[in-house]
Amino acid sequence: MNKFITIFKHTYSNKIRSKSFIIITILLVISIILLSNFDKLQNYFDSNDKDIAITTDNNEIYKILKKSYVNQEMADKVTRVSLEKGKNDVKNENINYLLEINLNQGEINSKIYATKNIDSKEKNYIKSNISQLQFIMIAQKSNMNLEHINKKTIDENFNFQKLKSENNIANISESTQNLNKLIVLIIISISFYIILNYSNQIAFDVATEKTSRISELLITSVKPSIHIASKILAILSVAFTQILIMGLTIILCYFIFDLSSLLNNFDLQYGNSSTKIIIYSIIFMVLGLISYISLASLLGSITTRMENIGQSLMPITTLNMIAFYIAMFSMSNIDTLLVKITSFIPLLTPIIMPIRILSTNTPEYQIIIGLTLSLILSLYLFRIAIISYKKNILSNKKKNLIKKIGGKK
Repeated sequence: MNKFITIFKHTYSNKIRSKSFIIITILLVISIILLSNFDKLQNYFDSNDKDIAITTDNNEIYKILKKSYVNQEMADKVTRVSLEKGKNDVKNENINYLLEINLNQGEINSKIYATKNIDSKEKNYIKSNISQLQFIMIAQKSNMNLEHINKKTIDENFNFQKLKSENNIANISESTQNLNKLIVLIIISISFYIILNYSNQIAFDVATEKTSRISELLITSVKPSIHIASKILAILSVAFTQILIMGLTIILCYFIFDLSSLLNNFDLQYGNSSTKIIIYSIIFMVLGLISYISLASLLGSITTRMENIGQSLMPITTLNMIAFYIAMFSMSNIDTLLVKITSFIPLLTPIIMPIRILSTNTPEYQIIIGLTLSLILSLYLFRIAIISYKKNILSNKKKNLIKKIGGKK
C-alpha cells in the first residue's frame, strides 16, 4: 500500500506541477471569466448606445418611425434634425446614422447617411419600416384611418394560449430547455477535450517506460499491477482536479459577476431539470474518463515502438470524434434512431447519452441502462489494462493483438 501511495503521489504531483497543466488550466479559468463577463465586454467594445437621427417634413412619419425604433429596441435615442445638422452629426460620430425620408407624390424615398457600414439586420429593419410606411401612405390615399393602420402594421398583438401538458415532465419552459442544451454542450465539449488530453498523456507515459526499459527497474521494486493501477488513478485524479478547478471557477463567477443577469439577457432560466442533467452528465463524464484512460494505458502497454504510439491511439481519437459529432449534429433533433442506438454503445455512451437526457421522451430506465453499461465497461477496461500491462511491459515482440490485450504468451 505504501508503494501504491508513493507512485500515486509522484505521478500526481509531477502532472499537477507540469507547465502544460498550469498553462492550460489558467487559460481555461480566464476563458470562463471572460465568458461570464460577456455582456459587460460587449457593452465595452460595442458601445451599445445607438443614437440615430431622422430628417423628414412629415411629422406623422417621424412619430411612427420613432415609436417603432423604441419598441423594437433598435435604438437608444431617436431625434429629429435638419438634413445639414444630421450630416454634421454623422461626420462627427455623434450619431450612428441619419435616415432621410422624403415624400414624392405619395411615394417614399429614403436615404441613409453613415460613416461606417450598416449590418444586414439593420438594413432589413429599415427596409421593413419603409415598406410599412409606404403601405400607410397608400391606405391614406384610400381614406383609411391612419391610426388603425399603424396599430395593425406595427403594434399588432397575437392572442396565444398555452395549454398545460398532462405529462409533468414535459412542462419545461423554453428558456430552461435552452439552458439545459447549453449545459450539455459545455460538459460534452469538456469531456471531449479531457479524454483526448489525458488518454494521450498516460499512453505516452506507459509507452515511454516500456520502450526505454525504465520498467525493468520499476518492477524489481514494485508489482506491475500496483504500478499501473496507481498511475491510472493518478492521471484520473489530475483530470478531476482540472474539472474541479473549472467547476469552482464557474460557481465563483456566478456569484461574483452575477451570472443570473447574464442568463436573463439571453433568456436562459435554471430549472429543476437542469440539476438532473448536470448530475447525470458529470457521472457519464467520469465513467467516460475511466474507460478511455484505462483503454489508453492498455494501448500504450501493447505498443512495441514509440513512433507507433500515435497510430495506436487512433481508435480512441476516432471513437471520441464520432461520439462528439453525433452529439453536436443531433442537438436540434435528439430523438433520432442514430442517437438512440449509439447511446447504448458503451464507449460512445458517455458523450451521446447526456443529449438524450434533454429529451422528455427518454425513459429513465434507458438512462440507467446507459450508466450501467458504462460502469461495467470502465471496470472491465481498468482490469484488462492492469493484466495487459503486467504481461506486456517487458515484451517488445510483435504478437497477435488479442493475445497482447489478454496478456497471453
